[in-house]
Amino acid sequence: MSRVRGRLFFWLLLALTLLSTFASQAWAAVVPSAILQVSEEQPYQPLARYMDIFRVSDHDLTINDIIANHGDDFSRVSVDELNLSYTRDAVWLRFTLENPSDDPLKLFIESGFSRLDHVSLFEKDKAGQWQESRGGDRIPWYQWPMQTRLLTFPISLEAQEQRIWYVRVSSTSSVMIPLAVISDRVMLENIEQRFLADGVFYGLCLAVFFVALMAALVMREDLYVFYLFHVVASTFTVMALDGSGFIFWPDALDFQEYSVVVFECLSGAFLTLFTRRYLRLRMNLPRVDRINRIFIFYMLAMVPIAPLFPYGMASFLALIPISLMVVGLFMQGLYRSFMGDTTAIIFTMAWSLGLFICVFVTVANLGVVYSFETSIYGLKMTFVTSYVFLLGGLGYRLYMLRQGEEISKIRALTEQAENTAKSEVMARISHEIRTPLNGILGITDLLRRTTLDDKQTRYVATVSDAGKSLMTIIGDVLDHARIRSGQINLEHIPFSLADLLERIVDMFRLEAERNRQLLNIEIDPELPDEVIGDPTRFRQIVVNLLGNACKFTGKGGTITLRVRCDWTDDDFVRIRVEVEDTGIGIAPEMRPVLFKSFTQGGTDTARRYGGSGLGLTISRQLVELMGGSIDFESEPGEGSRFWFQLTLDRSMDDRDTDWQQDFDISDFRFYGRTILVAEDNDANWMVMSAYLMELGAIPIRACNGKEALGLYRARTFDLIFMDCAMPDISGFEVAETIRAMEDGNDSFIPIIAVSAHVSSAVKNRCLLVGMDDFMSKPFSQEQLALTLKRYLLPFDEPDSLAGETGSAKRAATPENVA
Repeated sequence: MSRVRGRLFFWLLLALTLLSTFASQAWAAVVPSAILQVSEEQPYQPLARYMDIFRVSDHDLTINDIIANHGDDFSRVSVDELNLSYTRDAVWLRFTLENPSDDPLKLFIESGFSRLDHVSLFEKDKAGQWQESRGGDRIPWYQWPMQTRLLTFPISLEAQEQRIWYVRVSSTSSVMIPLAVISDRVMLENIEQRFLADGVFYGLCLAVFFVALMAALVMREDLYVFYLFHVVASTFTVMALDGSGFIFWPDALDFQEYSVVVFECLSGAFLTLFTRRYLRLRMNLPRVDRINRIFIFYMLAMVPIAPLFPYGMASFLALIPISLMVVGLFMQGLYRSFMGDTTAIIFTMAWSLGLFICVFVTVANLGVVYSFETSIYGLKMTFVTSYVFLLGGLGYRLYMLRQGEEISKIRALTEQAENTAKSEVMARISHEIRTPLNGILGITDLLRRTTLDDKQTRYVATVSDAGKSLMTIIGDVLDHARIRSGQINLEHIPFSLADLLERIVDMFRLEAERNRQLLNIEIDPELPDEVIGDPTRFRQIVVNLLGNACKFTGKGGTITLRVRCDWTDDDFVRIRVEVEDTGIGIAPEMRPVLFKSFTQGGTDTARRYGGSGLGLTISRQLVELMGGSIDFESEPGEGSRFWFQLTLDRSMDDRDTDWQQDFDISDFRFYGRTILVAEDNDANWMVMSAYLMELGAIPIRACNGKEALGLYRARTFDLIFMDCAMPDISGFEVAETIRAMEDGNDSFIPIIAVSAHVSSAVKNRCLLVGMDDFMSKPFSQEQLALTLKRYLLPFDEPDSLAGETGSAKRAATPENVA
């Protein structure tokens, strides 16, 4: 029995609950709203609980129609904040105020939401006629009943009077109707507080704007520009939302209608642009960043086309993507934060407030009940806080960049020191190798001129070829080191392109004939006679390519050097140089690495063919330094074709370029000329003295710097060859001393530096101390003869030596000179 009674009690309680609920709702529908008693010191009092509401689709109904035909259709408002979301209905509201005092009252009806299109307040005058006061964002601001930020209607009540007011609202925006009644004194206090709060907000926005503007002007980086425009667009969004902007565009009613959507879209687009650069999303999250780019395009496209849609649709077309993108940007920032990006942590903290903004706007448009006036100031605080956080993030990023620049400077200085050290080491190695190598090649050259049998001739040729190969490798390594350290300076002088190419081919003809190879040269007749550029480096590139072609082409193969003119005008000419062979070819997998340092066409190439693997690397670097390009195509077993393209200046004058002209060594004779040779190395002295005596000159040796100064004081010389690195006193000091001793004399003796150091620093130092020219080791007799010709006129052979035999002339050997 007790269990049955319990069940009956439960069902009875449930029925009473449901009955009371339905009864309360029915009572609220038929019972008019309560009457609000007001006073002279009336505080801010929301009217929602004191209003009746009637919604109708017919927007043409007048106040008289409503009173006559729909007076009983009103129902009580049962919420504290009236928010109807998006509705096409005309909303009629009714409320009653009572003045219980004996004095008349002047009060104000204030709307806390400024985005309503049309708001009309109806009240009866003393004659019993309904009078209408109008406002809203489709009415120019200067036509409102009062020129305040919030729509405000003045009303009055006589002593002991009770009066009914009607309000008509229609809007394409979200219909939020936070109406309130307030006295004049309290309204003035509220306006003063609003002015203070708005002043703080817009003052901070203005400060952030100027800071961002200065940063954008100083840094000249689009990141700061995006942040600047985001701040501007977001601030204008708030101005359009709270009504502050109506003052600035009072007659632009269509723009006033869509201004929130326009500024929201711009703010979202610039925020996404800012975030992409700030978090480096294009590099760190390339796939996700595609969505960011689509969103940016969508937001920018919405700006001009938003007015083509009804406002409600345009608002949702902007609001929903912005809400999704805000969440997406927050997740991307969170991911970058977990990946250890410090700047992303600051962004995530700032943009967590952006989520609040998104929730605020979404809640407002969906009609969820909340206090609009309180939330709008929360929104402003959120905007300002996010501005400051992002500005702090930019400052921190700038600090990190400065630190990075300092680290980069330290690294650059370290690399510069390392490059300098490498250059010094390479120069030292070069000197130590070139010095004995000069002796090897020189003695080999002298030995080849003596009477040798066939076996000895082959031995000498082998030694000579090995020395030249070693010299080429040393040159390649040094050139590579100089190019990487930025110590290569290109010349800009006129030279004959055809003559230079012919002389390069002549260098390889003997080798080609020995290997029974066919060496061809094809020169475009449209090529100009003379161009301006760096002939030495141009020659080096062609020699590298042609040397590889000869080396990797077997006996009986064909090598072709082809030069054509791609285009030309009065000032420039673009040439294309091709070297084609029928050699071993290059495997396709070697293409990506062929131009890298110390790389050759296969694993066994270096063993079979020799070489350093730097020729192509240096060629590519030199071509790029000259502003050109280089590439190749090849088929394994069929051959290769390398080419490079350069743009050279055209020269309009023909200049004397002695170094280009072929000459006969027998034409260079300097009989009677006395040459001081300051050289401490015996092998180099032997080579130098032999070359000079064959040219007819008389060499005198000084084994060190002190001896060179002594001989200079004691005798008269026509020219001095000065080794830069000598014991006791260096060649630099000797040259400087000689120039000081010559000061005031009418004649100066030519001093030619001879050194295995080939860096530009050594050459410059030689010129600074007073030397006239530079000759690097190892050198040939032809180079020596050319150098002498620059400073000494050749003398005819004396009659006393004209009848001597070759054996008599050779009697003056290096051992019995000086």
